[in-house]
Amino acid sequence: MYTYSMTQWLAFFFIYCFFGWCFESVYVSVHEHRWVNRGFMTGPYIPLYGSGAVLMLFLTIPVRGNYMLMYIVGAIGATVLEYITGTVMENLFGVRYWDYTDKKFNFRGRICLEATVLWGFFTLVMVKVIQPPVEHMVMMINDRVLYYMTWGITVVFTFDFASSFRTAIDLKEVLIQAERAKEEVQRMQKRVEVLEAVVNDSLESAKDGMEVRWDEQKQRMALLTEERMTELARHMDALRKRLENSESIERIREAVETSGAGEKLEDIQNEMRQMRGRIETMRMRARTKMHPRQLHMMLRNPSARSFKYQEGWRYLKNKMSAVRTMKRNKCAGISLRVLKEKIK
Repeated sequence: MYTYSMTQWLAFFFIYCFFGWCFESVYVSVHEHRWVNRGFMTGPYIPLYGSGAVLMLFLTIPVRGNYMLMYIVGAIGATVLEYITGTVMENLFGVRYWDYTDKKFNFRGRICLEATVLWGFFTLVMVKVIQPPVEHMVMMINDRVLYYMTWGITVVFTFDFASSFRTAIDLKEVLIQAERAKEEVQRMQKRVEVLEAVVNDSLESAKDGMEVRWDEQKQRMALLTEERMTELARHMDALRKRLENSESIERIREAVETSGAGEKLEDIQNEMRQMRGRIETMRMRARTKMHPRQLHMMLRNPSARSFKYQEGWRYLKNKMSAVRTMKRNKCAGISLRVLKEKIK
């Protein structure tokens, strides 16, 4: 009764991949208030559901008469498969495509008690309600026709998987580059801050030197006649006011240059300008490395997260939000134009 050919098992795999895609897409679309083509791949199939269904069908064959054992086998088997798949994908791509971190009783965010309980119920529903008509439908198809159908779908599935795998690897590279750019920008910004502090200290030292000379001149006034002292006092007060206004910086720079530190300050300022240019170049380079396929993969998986490349993931999420806003504005513009034409 439960002896299936390899072609029939393959047909079951694709059917449940499609069922899983329907369930996930509808559920996530309702939650996101927009249509979401859910899944790791572009086509209408989610391999985790297909492999999970085939595994549950196979594991529950010896216990089909015992609902409790079917529930336990299904819950444990699906949970183990989900954890292994999630671990492998996160290690390969640096992204967690589903995340249970916010759920209670989760383990490393990859599995949780709530999902395990649901997997058990899904197993019962699948084996007792969904599988009988699916099995009947597959059995009704001619073996040769079923063979060509399943292997034709396998070819399309394989190309889709290879393309999605390449996109996921490219996405990981973008995340790595974004993290490196962030570290380099932070390092250069710290260097700029140090250089600015050196410049400020040099300017302050020059200003202090001029203040000291002003005090010396003031002391000398005490030795002069009263008339001369009054005249020099007015002169020194005017000099002090000029020091306090915006032109004092230029005078300080001249004093620094005459003291022999001007060339050093000029070198520091040139280095600061070069670093600021490099920072802006790296930011522009990070913006131009995006590819639509990577953004589309993120749009298909709105709950995905990256704990290893958080800065890069944050940037891509902002980019994704901008794309969604642009699409909504475009659709709103088209609707408004159509409405105006109808009014006319």
